[in-house]
Amino acid sequence: MDLKELIIPSVNAQAVDALSQPTFGPIDVGSNSSQTGSVLVSADKTQVEVGDLITVTVSVNTNGTPISEYRITVDFDATKFTVIDTDTETEGTQVTLVDPVFTIENPVEDNTVSSLGRIRVIAKSEEQLSINRNVIEFQLQAQAPGLTSLRVITEGDEPTQLVREAGVGLSYTGNEVSMTIQSDTVVPEPTTPEPTTPTTQEPTTQSPTYIPDTAIEDYLPQAIPVLFGVFLLVLGVSLLRKKEEDQLKNRN
Repeated sequence: MDLKELIIPSVNAQAVDALSQPTFGPIDVGSNSSQTGSVLVSADKTQVEVGDLITVTVSVNTNGTPISEYRITVDFDATKFTVIDTDTETEGTQVTLVDPVFTIENPVEDNTVSSLGRIRVIAKSEEQLSINRNVIEFQLQAQAPGLTSLRVITEGDEPTQLVREAGVGLSYTGNEVSMTIQSDTVVPEPTTPEPTTPTTQEPTTQSPTYIPDTAIEDYLPQAIPVLFGVFLLVLGVSLLRKKEEDQLKNRN
């Protein structure tokens, strides 16, 4: 063995990663890495009304670098949105893992939606794999009007992490999607008019119009004296004529 190698042993990069990085706790992505991936959130629409549903997708691209695990955290405004639970049989609220290879070991602990507005998904693979595809999908329902956003958490408590072999983190870029929620358009519902009770009008009795009866019998009582007078007059005239005729006969 060369004297130089005895004094300064040669250690390869993989051994350095295994020695310097734990397999638990925070993942150090390193500051000199030229290999950068991306974790991007997208929505099918960014302008909605209260009550609308939005389909959200999270994609991971490792740019050819194999990883064995990803830990994704997406932040949303819990006063503006609610997450539609995709697994009602599991405790809590879950989103959908659309990745065909990486799996969630414990849905209750590794697929969670907090009341503070954070979605956290941890998925692992038994093999080191390079990926460039959609991995998570879920739906949000707009609850209140205003300006808001969806954001991939890249730092702080429980940030998004892409984990390589031996727990080494892969650096990546995240993003934020701004959204506008408008008040729902009020459309008046058709109303059925209340039935009205028809008012019943009392039948009115009209007084019959009097038409004078011109029948002869109505004038008969008044005509009897007149007829009787005429009869007496005719009788008197007849008697006078007969008397005159008798006098003339006697003279002859």
